[in-house]
Amino acid sequence: MKERPTSVTVFAIINLVLAGLGVIGLIFWLIGKLGLIPQSPQENPILEAMENSAGYQLFTDITTGFGLVVTIFLIAASIGMFSLQPWARKVTIGWGIYSTLIVLVAFVVNYLVLFGPLLADLTGPERIGIIFAVIFGAVISVFFIGYYLLMIFMLTRPHVVEAFTPEHYDDEYGAWDKEPSSGGSES
Repeated sequence: MKERPTSVTVFAIINLVLAGLGVIGLIFWLIGKLGLIPQSPQENPILEAMENSAGYQLFTDITTGFGLVVTIFLIAASIGMFSLQPWARKVTIGWGIYSTLIVLVAFVVNYLVLFGPLLADLTGPERIGIIFAVIFGAVISVFFIGYYLLMIFMLTRPHVVEAFTPEHYDDEYGAWDKEPSSGGSES
């Protein structure tokens, strides 16, 4: 059996934790959609802007639906990485690319639909709060994009690709590509 690179183990564990957080987020989203979490958007300008934008609500619903599917793939891929399944590396790289793009798109949508208009409308402490929210969102976005890009980089290193590459077969009957043992006389 091939030895699993340490980076693969680390990324598989971190991705399982991220998937778990994703499941928790999906549960809270669903509870909120069912109206089981009391909200008072009148006291929070961000929640009010989110509630008043049908386009933003649709964007959130679509990305959350994709998030559910992607989280299932991430859990499967993370488990598959422990046993060096070739498909698991590919799915994980695909997840990293998807996640990088969705973080960028979500940041732009949040700024254009929520934060930009709020910055134009609000003054005083509320405006300062929105500025800090934008800065915090940018820092978190850069952190996650950095993680995804590092993961993609590490999973494409030659020794990692080799670890995920299955043993080659010598023929169509499944004989392993090994030298024959010399157990008898040769003619």
